[in-house]
Amino acid sequence: GRRDLTMLSLLYNSGARVQELIDLTPDSIRMDKPYCIILHGKGDKIRQVPLENSIINLIKCYVEENGLAIKDKQSHPLFSIPDMGITYLLKKYVGLAKAKFPNLIPERISPHC
Repeated sequence: GRRDLTMLSLLYNSGARVQELIDLTPDSIRMDKPYCIILHGKGDKIRQVPLENSIINLIKCYVEENGLAIKDKQSHPLFSIPDMGITYLLKKYVGLAKAKFPNLIPERISPHC
């Protein structure tokens, strides 16, 4: 659950594209203030995105739980999941939310909405 919450929270709060999220590594996250992530976008464009305390806390817990805090793993992917896996997870949680709050969720949704 923490991986899914961390991924979806990062997508929402950072405006990251799915590929940018897939490409994230622990060393692309600034874990001390001011918190931010470095995203590598289309056309080799690099941008820094500020993050809130709550998102950093999620990331820190996820990194610790998955052994990504050690130096040897700083360049490993933060999330080992293909882009279709992220779309699947989004649809899964959208379905759960839609069952509970049908009027709040639009008919069509994607990771970029």
